[in-house]
Order: sequence, then structure tokens, then C-alpha cells
Amino acid sequence: MNEYPKSHNFFGPDFLIYLAFVTMLQELIRRLVFPSDVTPTRLF
Repeated sequence: MNEYPKSHNFFGPDFLIYLAFVTMLQELIRRLVFPSDVTPTRLF
């Protein structure tokens, strides 16, 4: 989280919703592309 600028406009409810959405989307794509891969998300 250190690479992001500490801006009050960037960090907030919208950022948390976006982060949760991206995480869920990555999980969905990973399950579709790699059905047999059950390891935790490695993109973070």
C-alpha cells in the first residue's frame, strides 16, 4: 500500500469497494481459467 499516494480522495469507501471488486473479479477469473488451481491469490 506504500506505492499509492496518500490522498483523501483516493483512500475512502470508493477505494475499498473498488479493491473488493477487483479481488472478487480476480478470484472469479482465476477459477474460470485455472479450475484446478486452489492456491490463494498470488497477484498481490
